[in-house]
Amino acid sequence: MAAEHNTVTNPHTQTETLKSLSVTIFLKETAGLNRQQEPVTTGVPFAAGICPANTLFSLWDDKLQLPLNAEPTLYWPDGSIRWLLINSRVDIAANTEKQLQLRLNDAAAVSEQNPVSCQKKAGSLVIETAERIYQFRPNAISISSSATPDVSLKLQFELNDRQNNITAFDLEDWQILRSDNTKTLVQTKGTGLLTTENAIANIKLTVTIYHADGLIQLKTTLHNPRRSAHIGGLWDLGDSGSLHFNRFSLVLTAPSLKKSYIIPDCLTEPGERFELQSVFLHQDSSGGENWHSANHVNKDGVITTSFQGYQLSSENALLKKGRRANPLFSFWHGEHPLQISVPEFWQNFPNALEASPTQLRCDLFAQLANGLAHELQGGERKTRSLWLSYSEQANTLAWSYAPLVPQLDAEYLAQSQAMPWLTTERGDPLAVLIQQGLNGENNFYRKREQIDEYGWRNFGDIFADHETLYQGTEQPRYISHYNNQ
Repeated sequence: MAAEHNTVTNPHTQTETLKSLSVTIFLKETAGLNRQQEPVTTGVPFAAGICPANTLFSLWDDKLQLPLNAEPTLYWPDGSIRWLLINSRVDIAANTEKQLQLRLNDAAAVSEQNPVSCQKKAGSLVIETAERIYQFRPNAISISSSATPDVSLKLQFELNDRQNNITAFDLEDWQILRSDNTKTLVQTKGTGLLTTENAIANIKLTVTIYHADGLIQLKTTLHNPRRSAHIGGLWDLGDSGSLHFNRFSLVLTAPSLKKSYIIPDCLTEPGERFELQSVFLHQDSSGGENWHSANHVNKDGVITTSFQGYQLSSENALLKKGRRANPLFSFWHGEHPLQISVPEFWQNFPNALEASPTQLRCDLFAQLANGLAHELQGGERKTRSLWLSYSEQANTLAWSYAPLVPQLDAEYLAQSQAMPWLTTERGDPLAVLIQQGLNGENNFYRKREQIDEYGWRNFGDIFADHETLYQGTEQPRYISHYNNQ
């Protein structure tokens, strides 16, 4: 499919030509979801000399101008923009395709006024939009409606050591990373002491607030700052530099969680929901055929998974078993509904959602069975995200489990020379090799299932199966990884 754009190769192009330049961004909905106001992010390259540093941009869906944040991230030696990072929000119907137009030097590219108030109050950072008040304190986040500021939702992260003592994090003051006409990003960092381990854990929290509708993304990174001892030159589990703990959670507390329900799999079974005040959803393993793989051994050689997939229960009564959960939890906070999703929930097992009449606990490292503990190796870190949406529309966060992937025309990418090695020739040896990895008989996704390359430590790594070439067919696969850290 050809992109609808004018390719300009002369770095000294005239202003009128520059004004007519646009880049087509392709969107394709394949998960069967009607998406409304889904955040999308992508990078757009430009050839040298095309976009001066002061170029204005606008984004269009046919005749509808979309909200846009455009930030240059890399420049050519002549000072022109080489890579542009764009963020917007889009609507797209289920199983359809759409083309967006990024226009350059468009007269419509006018910066809108920031509709929020950000100020420091009594040691807290307070952000106010038209509908909500967000208070970022050293030990917690509070969200309340502008109409009822006394009824707030409290959010805080908890780390439990091996004795289940809760570690208190000493957090820095919250800082505003960016605030524009569509969203505000704030961040803090801190350190917690696990007294029983005599070890510290670092935490970084980043919160993105979308002003228009109160959509929130929470992103947290748990980091072990200690160095590994590497006895014998090895990077083994059980190293003295490791950090051991029972669970790491986001805890949401409110005066009451009314009208609550959970959808275990909002992608494949969106209509199956359980209306319960108390509920526990536990994803113990990947749910795949090889869920009990030796890939999941701990420092003592014990496989840590205890059952296949997930279990949903309420007050000790088992309600449902399944393979791979993509859960959505919803409740009313005051007079407003709130939905919560945890992207890559089953892929990064063990995870859990536990609700009571006044609290929701999202375990990003859920408690292991048989008293086993999680081990974060020296220097290792793990980042997870959650989404919160104040929307009355059912299943509004399902997109977070299958986000849109914007694409650009391959010919345009090659002509920009932003990646000079990129080719559009399908017969190119590198392109053939890449296709084998993506779609071949032994592609990366099939390899992932062979050794169950899932769980919080393994998901994102690639099975290094060249180590198995000389094994017998009856031997268990020797597990080795190319990792992404």
